[in-house]
Amino acid sequence: TTAIGDGRGLLLDGNNGAIDAATTTTSHSSRGGHNGNPSSLTHEQAITVMDKLTRDPFQASLRTSQVLHNEEHSPGMVIASSGTETPTSRELTKRMFSTCLWANVIPFLAELTVQQLVLVYSYWVYYAAKKRRQTEREGMEGWDNEDSVGETQCEEDDATSESAYALALMFRSSRLTIARSMSWIAASAGGAIGCVVYPGWGTVFGIQIGDTLVGALTD
Repeated sequence: TTAIGDGRGLLLDGNNGAIDAATTTTSHSSRGGHNGNPSSLTHEQAITVMDKLTRDPFQASLRTSQVLHNEEHSPGMVIASSGTETPTSRELTKRMFSTCLWANVIPFLAELTVQQLVLVYSYWVYYAAKKRRQTEREGMEGWDNEDSVGETQCEEDDATSESAYALALMFRSSRLTIARSMSWIAASAGGAIGCVVYPGWGTVFGIQIGDTLVGALTD
């Protein structure tokens, strides 16, 4: 009512907004040092990365498909981000592949971490059980001091066994990492292709099909 009556209330609100904005800018500058731009850019980049990592491929495929079809300057053709004319399906596949790559990082990394922990734990349990059985067997046999040659041979076998276990664990861990990385890429490619076929559910099924296909080939 005050703003409509004389306009001074509106002016005052505008000044308060300007003061708040100036205070906020000064506060950010004081926290970021004399040059506040690097801090603000880093914060914006962090928000952008988090947005990509937490994006829903289902909704993203619907929005991207709709946006590209609205931007068509001729049937089936759009102007790509590089400024060249390209088919709509190709641009959609390119954008959705990037979207699915980012969106699948957290699920695939979480699954890989769990599988690595299970693998290390299983090897550790098996190795600890073997060492315990070996210690019990040596105690029952009652080794004496004259069996130095046999004791040396046993120590060498233990060292070889430990090296073999470590090598086997590294091999299995590397194989698991490569397999999950291939599944991550294949799932993203499947989601991109599925988006071209049917935006939305096609993306979801494409991601699952790509993951399952690589899993069947590597297992």
